[in-house]
Amino acid sequence: MNFSISLSTAKHLFVDACGVANGSKCNISALDYIHFSLIGGIAEVIGTDTQSIVRQSSPIDAFEDYEICIKAKKLNTFISSFTDESKPLKFQFDENKVIVKHGRSRASIATMSCDSYPIPKIVIPIGFQFSCDAESFKSAISGIFYAKANNDVRPFLNHINFSINSHQMKLYTSDGHRLAKDIIQLENSVDDLNGILPFKPAGMLLQAQTDGNLSFFFDVSHFYWSAEGTVYGTNFSIIYPALLFCLEKDKQGEPNGLIVFALPSNQRPNENTHLYHAPLMNIYSNGVVCQGNATLPKKITSITE
Repeated sequence: MNFSISLSTAKHLFVDACGVANGSKCNISALDYIHFSLIGGIAEVIGTDTQSIVRQSSPIDAFEDYEICIKAKKLNTFISSFTDESKPLKFQFDENKVIVKHGRSRASIATMSCDSYPIPKIVIPIGFQFSCDAESFKSAISGIFYAKANNDVRPFLNHINFSINSHQMKLYTSDGHRLAKDIIQLENSVDDLNGILPFKPAGMLLQAQTDGNLSFFFDVSHFYWSAEGTVYGTNFSIIYPALLFCLEKDKQGEPNGLIVFALPSNQRPNENTHLYHAPLMNIYSNGVVCQGNATLPKKITSITE
C-alpha cells in the first residue's frame, strides 16, 4: 500500500491526532499508536488517550481500502519538522512498518495490526446543541481561561461553565476567588441550556487552526466539537460522593451549625467510617458550612431515611 499527500494535508490528518495519542495514562500500549483507515478515498485518523480524542478526515488520492495503526510520537516528530510545501510526503507500508519520505529525508516508523486498537465510538447527532463562529469562541475562551482553577477538589471550578439563552452564550470561569465572564453570539442553539465545557477540549480548541463555524454536541459523559471535518472530544464525568450532613446544636438543643463530609461509599456510616472533605464551595477545613446570613430551622420534627 503506497500513497502520496501534500505536507499540509499530512499535518491536518496526523499532527493533532498524534499529539493526543498516549497509552501511558491508562497502561494501554496500543494507544501509543494512531488508527489510520482509508475507505473509498477518504482517509481517517484517530488518536486518543481514553480521556481525550481527535478524529481527522480528508480525501486523498488513493482508492485501495486499508487499515493500520502507526506509532504516533515518531510520526508526529517527522511530519512536524518540515515546512517545504512543494515536496509531498510519501507513505510506503510494509509488514510491520511504514517508510515515510519527504524529499531526501525518510523515517521508518513501527506499525501494528488494528485488532488490538480500542476504536472509540463517536455518534454524531443530526442536530448539534449549539454552533458559533470559531474566532469569536476562541477569543472568549482565551480571555477567561486565566481565572479557572487547577486540580481543585471542587471539580466544576476546573472547567468552564456556560449558559445559553436567546442565542447568547455566557461563559464563566472561577477559582473560588476570581471570576471571569464573557458573552458570545450563537448562530444556532437550543435555549435554556446550562453546562460545563471541559478544560481539555477548550485547550485543544485554542491550539487548533480552525476557521469558520464550530459545532458542539455532548452526551452524559462526552463532550465533542466539530470543525472542518475534524472532531475533538473528551470523556467527562463529575461524580459527586455520598454526603454526610451533621447538625450542630447549642446548649439549649437548638441548631446552630451545619457540618458536611464526603463518604467513601453510598452506605450508611458508622463509628468506623472514614470521612473526607466534601468537594463543595463554602466548606471550612473542619467540614463546617459557611452559611452567611442563612438560618437553620429551630426544630426538626422528623427525618426520612
